[in-house]
Amino acid sequence: MSVHMAAAAEAAALLRASGVDAAVATAVLGAGWAASTMLTRELPLALRGDFANRGASIGGLIHVQTMIAAAFADAGVSARLLPTTVALFADATQAGLGDSDPAALIELYRADASAGAAATASAAEATGARGEAAAKPRAEAETSATPAGVRP
Repeated sequence: MSVHMAAAAEAAALLRASGVDAAVATAVLGAGWAASTMLTRELPLALRGDFANRGASIGGLIHVQTMIAAAFADAGVSARLLPTTVALFADATQAGLGDSDPAALIELYRADASAGAAATASAAEATGARGEAAAKPRAEAETSATPAGVRP
């Protein structure tokens, strides 16, 4: 269930960032293979920003995830999706969303986009003037290190 909640939040984040109409997205996804009870529940809430606790909170589900992780360990089965989902829920709790509906997981993607844009801008700014100067020696080194007749 937690994996489905995380998938719904991630889908909602992509839809929101892409500017896709929420009603259209919900209708299209609900009519195909993506349809699920959790998607039907979480997608509209996430896209609306309605994170009121309706009986299941992000923090409350961490206890359930811990029990499921123990069941995997006891069975000797290596979980692949659960650790990523547990980390997502832990990040959300750390961000102050523990009492919120799991639809609030979408907020982590807003933070990721902001951090990513800032990092990209900083990297571009830092390499701006140095970029041209650094490219010339690098190109010369690649050319001199390339055997005759072989294109870099």
